[in-house]
Amino acid sequence: MLDEYQREEAIIHFQRGVQLERAHRVSEAVEEYRRAIARDPHMREAHDALGSYYQRHGLLAKAADEFRAVVALDGDFLSHFNLGCVLIALGRYDDAETEFERCLEQRPGDAACTFEIGTIAFLKGHYAAALQHLQVPLRLFPDDWEVHSLAGNCYMRLGNYDSALEAFGQALHVATQPRAQAQVIEAIRAIDRHREVGQLRWAKDRFYAEHGVVYLGAAQDDGVRLDEFQDFHFTYPDIGATVRRFLEVQAAFDWSFSRVVALDRQSAPLAGALAG
Repeated sequence: MLDEYQREEAIIHFQRGVQLERAHRVSEAVEEYRRAIARDPHMREAHDALGSYYQRHGLLAKAADEFRAVVALDGDFLSHFNLGCVLIALGRYDDAETEFERCLEQRPGDAACTFEIGTIAFLKGHYAAALQHLQVPLRLFPDDWEVHSLAGNCYMRLGNYDSALEAFGQALHVATQPRAQAQVIEAIRAIDRHREVGQLRWAKDRFYAEHGVVYLGAAQDDGVRLDEFQDFHFTYPDIGATVRRFLEVQAAFDWSFSRVVALDRQSAPLAGALAG
C-alpha cells in the first residue's frame, strides 16, 4: 500500500514533468515521469506520458509496455486505442486487432477504430475485408486523405483500377500538405504501372508495379524471373551481367545520369562499376 506521502511525491514529479515538457526540456521531463512511476506504479498519467514519449522516439516495445500498464490500470477506450496503434507499428496485427475490438465494445461503430482495423486487414492482405471496414470512416471522415488513400490502395491490390483512381483522386482533392499530395500522386502513378505489368508473376513485377523499382538481375537469372536473396553478394560475373542489362536499358530510353549512388554496402561494387 502506498502512503499519502508517496502519492504526493509522485504527483509532484509528474506535474514537474508536464511543466518541463511544455518548456521543451523533454529528457528532463522523462526522468520526472520515471520518478513519478517509481513512487507510484499505479499512476496512469505518468505511464501514458512515458509511453507517448517512447512512441514518438521509435522505442515501440517500451511504448507498448507503458500503454499495456495503462490498460491494466484503467482499460478505457483511449488506453486500448493507444496500445493498438503501437502494436500495429510493431507488426503484431492480431494483438492490435484485439485491442481495437475492445475499443469497439466501449464505443460501437467508432470510425477511428474501424479505420485501424481496416488498416490491419490491408496489411494482412485482406483487401476486400479492409474496404468493408473503411465504409464508416469514408462516410464520417470525407476530408481525411488517408482514408481515401487506403481505400485506393485496397482497390489497386484487387485490380479495380478505375475505383482506385477515383479514390486517389478524392484523396488528392482533400490533401493539403505537400508530402501527402506527393504520396497520393505516386500512388496514382502506381496504377499506371500495375496496368502496364498486368498479372504480377515475379518479385520483379511486384516491385516495379508497387514502387517503380526496376530489377535488372545478375548472372544467376535470366533477367525476367528473379528470386529474392538475403544478403546477396555480387561477383564479377554478376556485375558484368547487371551492367550489360543496364546499358541496354539506358540506350533504349536514351537516359543520362549525373550521379550513381549505392543503396547499401553490398551494391557498392556495382555502383562503382556504373560510375566508372
